[in-house]
Amino acid sequence: MESSSSANTHMLNNTNKTNKKFFALFASALLAANLLTGCGDKKIDASDSQNNGVAVAQSNPNKPSQNNSDTTQNNGAIAIQNPVSLADYTKPAVVQIVSGCTAKVRFSYNDQSKVYDVSAGGSGSGFFVNSDGYIITNVHVIEATKNPEECQKALFQNYVEQIAQDLGVNPSELLKNPEGLQEIDNNSQFVEDIQQINSVILPNSDALPFEIKVSGAPVGQGKDVAVIKVEIKNAPVLKLADSEQVQIQNKIVAMGYPGINPDILDNTSFAEATITSGEISAKKRLADGSPVFQISASVTHGNSGGPVLNSKGEVIGMTTFGGEPVNGQEVSGFAFAFTSNTIMEFVRQAGVGNEKGVVDELYRDGLQFYSQGAYTQAIEKFETVKRLFPQHSEVNKLIQECQGKIVGAK
Repeated sequence: MESSSSANTHMLNNTNKTNKKFFALFASALLAANLLTGCGDKKIDASDSQNNGVAVAQSNPNKPSQNNSDTTQNNGAIAIQNPVSLADYTKPAVVQIVSGCTAKVRFSYNDQSKVYDVSAGGSGSGFFVNSDGYIITNVHVIEATKNPEECQKALFQNYVEQIAQDLGVNPSELLKNPEGLQEIDNNSQFVEDIQQINSVILPNSDALPFEIKVSGAPVGQGKDVAVIKVEIKNAPVLKLADSEQVQIQNKIVAMGYPGINPDILDNTSFAEATITSGEISAKKRLADGSPVFQISASVTHGNSGGPVLNSKGEVIGMTTFGGEPVNGQEVSGFAFAFTSNTIMEFVRQAGVGNEKGVVDELYRDGLQFYSQGAYTQAIEKFETVKRLFPQHSEVNKLIQECQGKIVGAK
């Protein structure tokens, strides 16, 4: 798992010149499993700004047209000069979430010594549901923050597995061997204390620490929905739709941060969400009675917690889990999402609403002016967005494009 330099880290008081507490603290981790089964690897897939079959760039019929001195403005009927995709409207509100723990431990054996970087946890997705920094995600995405002791157990297992690989022994056998684990403990020393990582990575790559406001329970134990919060104002918001109105075969898109090989993408792509299209395949209920949608959009590890949107850009659900792997491989096009009405239950528990903010209105107006070729007016809107929410991921690019269009038209 990759942690940002600006990620919030909390030093735990676990350093010991002698190493006796290390084994005692983590002995119960012998059979610990990876906590975040629905989460991603270090880096994530990138998205382009293609439409993916969902067109939403239209002028607002309820907003009066305004005079524009741009030479690029069409003086006749309003025309769409620059199509705007659903992704352009929604990407600024979709975030990546990193939750886990890391440490560096020195293992000395037979006059040899090696420092191991060990980690547990992973990453997932989320989205702003309120402009004061409230974010929706899955409980299992933040499990390492919610239950740090479990993360530390998984951390110890990671450490033992690395040692086993270097010693040429079977990790499973070593984890079942109390004497071998005690010997590892006797020859281990922290180089860097355990650090708890809990960060929200914004689409512009800024990282902010989060706190858990409301949480359910992982799938199989309850409703896998959580509300977390970062300290920020005027965040872009995705509106929750009424999931009771959703029908089978409605077109949808899923957004999030699926994990791929961490060495493939650059840092800019790391912070950009992916959008994939599909439809509502079925309406199901979990064993506890919670309603979920089965969706055909392609999602994978790291998409957990990401929004599922209708053609209006409204959230009708949240990607939560996929089908059981077959022969160790994920089944493509087979995933489930908690409904927006279930999500709204947790929003209310957090004591907040789900209203669009001033930044959302300004940004939408700017995109409409941009799509009509009214570049000067678009720039004014985008500059105001930038002033109110400096972390916005799209406005700098759009301002540059507008300026280029104006210069090119002269």
